[in-house]
Amino acid sequence: MKLRLHIYADEGISGVSTNKREQFKKMIKDCEDGKIDMVITKSISRFARNTQDCLQYSRKLKNLGIGIFFEKKNINTLDAAGELLFTIMSSLRRRRAAPSRRTAGGASAPNSSRGGCT
Repeated sequence: MKLRLHIYADEGISGVSTNKREQFKKMIKDCEDGKIDMVITKSISRFARNTQDCLQYSRKLKNLGIGIFFEKKNINTLDAAGELLFTIMSSLRRRRAAPSRRTAGGASAPNSSRGGCT
């Protein structure tokens, strides 16, 4: 068995949307072209931070017979239990991020109205 490794890294690019992540898009294209059998990533947030993108691309890859392995949580999306856990965790990440954004935005408003730093 021959093992090939390729690193796709979008350095300095936000993971919130896959639109500007050229290396991510290249990885997906390589999956579609049959060049990849398994995607290995450190965590769900390294794959995609947007729940919709997470689920869309994980399903796309699963339909191609390609799993995603998330090292931190030991999740393999080709495994039924792993896919369920991944779906739940993706949704929970989204719910936890929403209050943080509201809090951050609300906290900066009083400072900015007084001309302070945010």
